[in-house]
Amino acid sequence: MKKKGIILTLLGCLLVGGAWIVSGMTYSTPASKDAFTRDFLDLEREAPEGYHVWVSKTSQYELFLPYHFPMTSKPANSYGRQGDSFEVWEALDEERGDEAPFATLNVRYYESTEQNVDTSIDLFLSQHSYKGEHEEIKKEEHIILYGTSALVWDETEERLRTEVAHSNPTNVYFAWIKDHQSDRILELSYTILCPQSAASCTVDDKAEETLFTTIMDSVRFNEAGRVKENE
Repeated sequence: MKKKGIILTLLGCLLVGGAWIVSGMTYSTPASKDAFTRDFLDLEREAPEGYHVWVSKTSQYELFLPYHFPMTSKPANSYGRQGDSFEVWEALDEERGDEAPFATLNVRYYESTEQNVDTSIDLFLSQHSYKGEHEEIKKEEHIILYGTSALVWDETEERLRTEVAHSNPTNVYFAWIKDHQSDRILELSYTILCPQSAASCTVDDKAEETLFTTIMDSVRFNEAGRVKENE
């Protein structure tokens, strides 16, 4: 009986220790370590290496979030939601050094009537594109208006202005995504800017494009009318 008790105790310790190890491994990324961001992550589901499955609190859409992009929770207005019809949030890359480019992912979800779709497109492109330049990508479940541009510092006007990406280093990626079967729209914008204090700063165009298109291609609108799990 004494041996049996010792064995059971050892098994218990192993189980507890194993659970602790698994938990420690699960929360090993900047996104999963952040309590606010972790509340949106489905850590049980598979995603490509370097990404987590991120699920909206509206229960209307989901996407892949890079490991090193925790959401911004301060100030309080960095995240906003109105029921299941509107949500806005941003995430910052926390693994870059002081001299490295500063990267921000902005996400906006909302529902729009068919009559307002053109206005939504025009407004979005005016904010992120160079003179409306973009390409249209048709998918089975949704349509994507995707493009790139370049934010350039205007010394004369002392402000950032949008220029064509072909003639300047690309530092803005954007996508307007609309579900075919509903009025649901998701806007993604990804901006990479070098600190003004940096002596030298370069942007890896291919790596940044791959990161953004991975997020963009991962977007999935959930079935309309499904039970809202997060309300």
